[in-house]
Amino acid sequence: MKATIVIAAVLAAAAAVLLVLTGREVQRAPVELNPGGRPTALVVFHPGLSDFPDSVVRAFADGLVEQGWRVRLVAANADAPTDMAPFGLLALAGPVYWWSPAPALTRYVRRAGDLHGTPVAVVLTGAGQGERALGRMRRVVEQAHGKVVRSLAVYTLRPNDERLYGTVPNRRIAFDLARAAGAAIAPPP
Repeated sequence: MKATIVIAAVLAAAAAVLLVLTGREVQRAPVELNPGGRPTALVVFHPGLSDFPDSVVRAFADGLVEQGWRVRLVAANADAPTDMAPFGLLALAGPVYWWSPAPALTRYVRRAGDLHGTPVAVVLTGAGQGERALGRMRRVVEQAHGKVVRSLAVYTLRPNDERLYGTVPNRRIAFDLARAAGAAIAPPP
């Protein structure tokens, strides 16, 4: 009986810590890629609890740069720009927690308010589930009057491409898919 109580207390404490860690907003200095590019894409991201989301976001941003975009990477926090007028694209990227997009991303969209038809890309990372979170993020963007032009979920545990799984590391496949997703978004004429 005592052991059951101790185990339950440890699990409850671990769950509380995870809820705090996954719900917090992170401070990071903005990063500019391809400063001479036109137009500018704003990539608002939540870095997550591992390096995987950061690496996927960077691969996606590198794909945008390949297309000629100027890219501004900012953390999803109160300092992130909410005026979409200077940007030709908004990308929202981060991990999936509890079958939903990172709370920092949805809070950011609420702070931004009306997106006025801004093209939006959504890139989510997860262990093995992401479709439900992608759907939720699409709805959040559409309710804010954004236009989802690309969405992608990549995984650490679930195969990202069944054809390549086992021959290429799954993380490498995820990075390649993220880069291709960015490269598929051409700047407006």
